[in-house]
Amino acid sequence: MTHMTNYPQGFPNGVSLRGMPVLNAYGGNLWWVSSTRGGDGNKGTRERPFATLDYAIGRCTANNGDVIMVLPDHAETITGAGGITADIAGITIIGMGNYNQRPRFLMDAGTTVSFLVSAADVTVQNCVFASGHADVVTCFDVTGKGFSSLQNEFVDNVVDENFKSAIKFSSTANTSDGAIVIGNRFVTPDAATLGFILAVDDIRDLVVQHNFVVSEGTGLATMITCTTGKDLQFVDVRWNFLSSK
Repeated sequence: MTHMTNYPQGFPNGVSLRGMPVLNAYGGNLWWVSSTRGGDGNKGTRERPFATLDYAIGRCTANNGDVIMVLPDHAETITGAGGITADIAGITIIGMGNYNQRPRFLMDAGTTVSFLVSAADVTVQNCVFASGHADVVTCFDVTGKGFSSLQNEFVDNVVDENFKSAIKFSSTANTSDGAIVIGNRFVTPDAATLGFILAVDDIRDLVVQHNFVVSEGTGLATMITCTTGKDLQFVDVRWNFLSSK
């Protein structure tokens, strides 16, 4: 007797349970990261994880579908511009855990500290990024196409330690096209904050949906701030919440 599947076309976009992918549906390498029990130089398995995200990124293969799982209660302090650099195309970084168990990255030591995304088609999901310095220019500095920020949270570490923007898209026209920003949360009481997203040059095919932004920023805080004379083309902005003073 032949048994037929109810899904004869398969799952071209993978399978997720409660927002987390079923990992055996992915053909690339799977790496694990944990600051609580990991070490850079380990095998990168769940039993012997790496200690830092940047080290794990360096073990990935471009356009191979590689996935990095960051375990609950992971914590890192990041310093310097490109303190984490996603320079391997096509990788997915997923934080595990809920609320206070989510991986937390403290962006510290100066205003230029950043998570640089220079490769194409990079996804970061379910992580917390805290500003550890006053007026940090941005958390994600994106210079590659097809970036996705999904269900991440951007917060002030303490009073007067804030991001001026959570995500900044490239200073070169159309090099950051095709970004997806869905389900993120950005809450800050700091008056120096400019807005959630900063587009420094032309960008097209940007999707911004279901984000929660509460800001006491200078003037009227914005969901997207675009540099004067630059264009947003075919941008889909829907179902976001924005509140400012």
